[in-house]
Amino acid sequence: MNRPIQSAAEGMPKISRRTALASIAATIAAPATASETSSVALDGLLARHREAVAVADAAGERVRAIEDGPTLKVLPAVRVRLGDLPVYAKSEEAIERHFASKDPGRFISEQNRKLPKHVEARRRWQQERSAKLSEFRRLTAQEKALEDQSGLTAAMASAERAFAAMWSIEQQIIVYVPVSLAEAAQKAEWCVAAWGSSLRYHADGENALLNALTAIARAKP
Repeated sequence: MNRPIQSAAEGMPKISRRTALASIAATIAAPATASETSSVALDGLLARHREAVAVADAAGERVRAIEDGPTLKVLPAVRVRLGDLPVYAKSEEAIERHFASKDPGRFISEQNRKLPKHVEARRRWQQERSAKLSEFRRLTAQEKALEDQSGLTAAMASAERAFAAMWSIEQQIIVYVPVSLAEAAQKAEWCVAAWGSSLRYHADGENALLNALTAIARAKP
């Protein structure tokens, strides 16, 4: 169960060009004249985005509350031990890789594989491989059942939808080209706030900020 939901209000990671980009955004965000007003379109996008951020944060909090709740505290780790050493596999692929490397017939000719001792060695190898895969699948099914019972599965699906909706609106704001100096200042102010702490810019960080500022530069008031 390694599916963390990040808060929409978590800060962006540190990036070397952050200071420079923020300075550019701050410069663009110079106050507009009193006669200039922002459009209904941008106002609507920003309002919808604020609502979407709140919904996404609430959905993420519900997921974290369930994960920290009593039902999932008893959830065993989905992993199986391989061999005598404390080496564990956390996926079927890892189990398959392990047993492929231990295949007793790897370096034996096709003819010699038919010898009783090699047939028996491969039988034991297949038996152990099947047992480890079965154990992993049992633990996975147990985890899924507890997640369903606790409400985590439904909460995760809801959170994914909420974050997708937030990012969709965010992308619309990023590519939006202002139609006035007031609107350019309004969008630049949003960029500064987003880059500082309040938004995630989806997963595109610095590039998204550059795209947002480029759209402002394309404005023709």
